[in-house]
Formats: sequence, structure tokens, C-alpha cells
Amino acid sequence: MYNIWTNPSSGIIEFNTGAASGNAFDSNLTGAARFTFENSGELNLASYSTKADPLGNEYQNKFTIDSQSGRLFAATTDFDSLFSANDVAGLPILEAYSDGTVVMGDYNSGDFVLTGNKLGVGTKTPASRLHVDGSVTSVTDLTATTSSSYTFVATDQGNMVSFNSANPITGLIPPNSSVAFPIGTEIGVFQLGAGQLHITTGSNAVSLNAADAETKTRVQFSSAMCYKTGTDGWLLVGDLTS
Repeated sequence: MYNIWTNPSSGIIEFNTGAASGNAFDSNLTGAARFTFENSGELNLASYSTKADPLGNEYQNKFTIDSQSGRLFAATTDFDSLFSANDVAGLPILEAYSDGTVVMGDYNSGDFVLTGNKLGVGTKTPASRLHVDGSVTSVTDLTATTSSSYTFVATDQGNMVSFNSANPITGLIPPNSSVAFPIGTEIGVFQLGAGQLHITTGSNAVSLNAADAETKTRVQFSSAMCYKTGTDGWLLVGDLTS
């Protein structure tokens, strides 16, 4: 009875206890594990054993990677946890479940939990599409211009633009055909220099709405926000005057 069987013509290497299959392949794979090289270039590992593991679970690890510190990776037939990648203490830092849940980070911490189309950061039970429990640091990029006229560009989305000139200066909102900002885009602006900032459109196709048609900064250091509300529709709010 052999523990390793090979069949070059089939691309099979089989490992077994020597008792289940005797001098032939274990056709049921109940007491063996088999590597098969497919014509497509796939390397398949198969094992159908239902023998309980040492802890009494009714499944077995099918593929594992161990180190001196313990188990680093395991793919199992447990239809709860499909596989895990572990830290040096043997605790999972990446685990995928049969219901589509993916967990990453320090064990049992809720660092990153994707479940039911909801993503939790800092929580194990996300209640919305994105649920963050804890402080969040957001850094906004700043574009500075001193020219008499500046047309907003794609990288201004979600950021601030400062206008620094001693003379009046214009901020132009381009048509969607030129810069396709997503609807909901926010662009912050402020007047850094003495020159008054006037927010206007770079095309008749663009509709800019503002309370009382006030589209100019009121004084030096005044600020405002531009919100894209439609394909070529924008709303301007802030410390403004006409």
C-alpha cells in the first residue's frame, strides 16, 4: 500500500494513508488528498473526507500553511468560515465567510467588516452602507491661483481653491461637456487677496443659482461652496454679495 500515487498521463498526484485505496487511486477521495493539473493550467486540490478534526468539528482543513509560530492560512470545508489568513499568534487577520462577509484587521476588533452590502470601519455590526465608528481625519487639497481668471478642473472636486489677487478675479464653472464633474460635486472657494472673487459660468449651457443672485465674495477672506446639482446645474452658497 502506497502513500503517494502519481499518474503522469493524467497529471494527478494523490496522497493517502495507504489503507483507504490500497494499490490504486482513491476514487471517492474519502481518505486522500489529490493534486490534479488541468489542461487549462489550473492546479486543483481535492479532498472529500468528512472525518472530524481534533476539536470534533465535522469538517477538515483542506489546505493549510504553518510556521514555527502557528497556522498562517487555512482553507476549510466549514461553510461558515471558508478561509483565513492568520497572524503569528494564529488569530485570523483576514477571514471570508460563506454568506459573503469579509473581516480584516486585529482579531475581534471590528477594524474592517463587509457584510450584507454594508461596510463597517471600527464596528462589527455596520448599520448603513458605510458605518464608521471613531474619529476620521480628512485632508483637503488646496489649489492657489493668482491669475485674473481661473476655470475649475477635475482635481478641484472635493477641494478648496484660493484666489489671491489685488485686482478682481473670476472663477469659471465649465460646462459638463468640458469637465464632467459628478452630480453632488463640492468645490470650495475663498478670496485670499484684496481682489473680489466673482463665481460665474464658462458657458451659457451652465446654470448657476445663488440666493438673490449674489455670486461675488463679500470681503477679503470670504468663502463659498459650489455644489453641482444637475448635468449643467450648480448652486453657490456662502459669504456672498452682488
